[in-house]
Amino acid sequence: MAIVNWEIYIAHGDKPCAICEPLDHQVYRQGEGPQPQMHPHCQCERLPYATEYTFDDAQRERISNAYGIDPSFVPPSVFITKG
Repeated sequence: MAIVNWEIYIAHGDKPCAICEPLDHQVYRQGEGPQPQMHPHCQCERLPYATEYTFDDAQRERISNAYGIDPSFVPPSVFITKG
């Protein structure tokens, strides 16, 4: 099973600056995309957003057997958001 963590970029404050405003609420794979402190006095941060689990065919078969369902009904991946 492959696991990918996703993060959301949050620009704090009532009116984010022109640098950070376009990034506000954008979602990136952990470790990819822009990182906060884009400029002096930046107040942005990246927070955990979701975890994506990807299953291979054997794992999908085991899941379908455990729940007594057809393997075609088991998705190749599941995206679980935080909070």
